[in-house]
Amino acid sequence: MASKRILVVDDEPDVIQIVSAVLKTKGYEVETAHDGQMCLESIGRSIPDLLLIDLMMPVVSGLEVVRRLKRDEATQGLPIIVMSAAAKESGKSEEFFREGLGIDDFIAKPFDPLALLGRVEAVLRMSEYGPAKGDAPADPPSEPAAPRPVLPAKGEARPKRLSTAKVGGPTLGELHTLDPSGVVQAFVEAWNTQNFAVEYHCLTPGMTGGLPEKSYVMRREQAWNDDQALAREQRVKRVLTMDAQGDTAHVMIEREDTVRGRTTVRQEQYELVRGDHNWQIKMVRSVK
Repeated sequence: MASKRILVVDDEPDVIQIVSAVLKTKGYEVETAHDGQMCLESIGRSIPDLLLIDLMMPVVSGLEVVRRLKRDEATQGLPIIVMSAAAKESGKSEEFFREGLGIDDFIAKPFDPLALLGRVEAVLRMSEYGPAKGDAPADPPSEPAAPRPVLPAKGEARPKRLSTAKVGGPTLGELHTLDPSGVVQAFVEAWNTQNFAVEYHCLTPGMTGGLPEKSYVMRREQAWNDDQALAREQRVKRVLTMDAQGDTAHVMIEREDTVRGRTTVRQEQYELVRGDHNWQIKMVRSVK
């Protein structure tokens, strides 16, 4: 499986060096740029899987880069994490910048490189659930897609569960009764039932990007909404291995994904840790 390609953009060489080194330890392919213009030129040649960018840079600012990418249909679905001191200097929260810029995550400088890695993994994981918003499906469905559910406008009441959502899977109260393989199955199949609160509690804070539960659930609902034309379903076909020792566990599964009637099978390795109430997924790695 090809490694994810991440473009890191910052005018501080030390930041570029540290972030690149941390990402490479996890096998990511890293490209770098030192200002907004270089960033746009790089993306013009090839769109990365994720953009990590500072806001305050010479030539073209990171803010302007984000605006241009969001206006362009080809790049408006590109996952973006902004890393900047703007939050600290302005007194605004990270959530303020996330929502205001329409980005996937915001990390205030200075930051812990390992915490940044957790946020990167969370954003990439979430981006796998649906196509980028600027992308068209690779194979158009033979029949017209069913109308997508429409999320309420800002200020309107949001239903707890979309009307087309299925019901099933463990409840939050039942999570603590599950062994590590049960938590993995609950996590994978939460997509089919839109049980994103359960999904949230199956993950460590590093995997959720440090988001509060409400924000995470809202983002997952939006991703599910955007994915409806694909008619995606996923399930654990079988648990291959499970090894739990103390507060750490490793689970290998065979996962089956069905998109528009086409089924693919792959193996995934999960690392879990024992949380305060239940086992939680710390890391996911596709094996093949």
